[in-house]
Amino acid sequence: MNRMTDYGIRAFFALVLFGLIPACKGSNSNSTPPAFGGITGGSSTVTSQATLTWNAAVDYSGTGITYDVAWSLTSGMEDFAAAGFSAAGITTVGTTITGLTSKDTYYFMVRAVDGNGVADANSPEPEFAITIQ
Repeated sequence: MNRMTDYGIRAFFALVLFGLIPACKGSNSNSTPPAFGGITGGSSTVTSQATLTWNAAVDYSGTGITYDVAWSLTSGMEDFAAAGFSAAGITTVGTTITGLTSKDTYYFMVRAVDGNGVADANSPEPEFAITIQ
């Protein structure tokens, strides 16, 4: 390696280090949350199941979007971290939740999360009530 190449490589890494050049394409630390309207519909036509739908979120980070779903038997009590009452990493604009109790009414909420872990800014997020078949 000659001296000019060595200086060029050092200069390039210094620019990357100070954030003037992204380290690699697709790596984006954008903290702008996805734009997402929340759940748009749902139904229960099969015993112990709910089918949910929503529109795709707008991904400002360029890192991809997944969706998290939370549900509860009480309005406003959805918890995205509650084991058995949440699902994460959904990649489609709709899903089916199984294992629900027939005749109970569940309240569902959906949020969009980009590849950096930044969740949508809907607050409060829309919820959707479904009585299970």
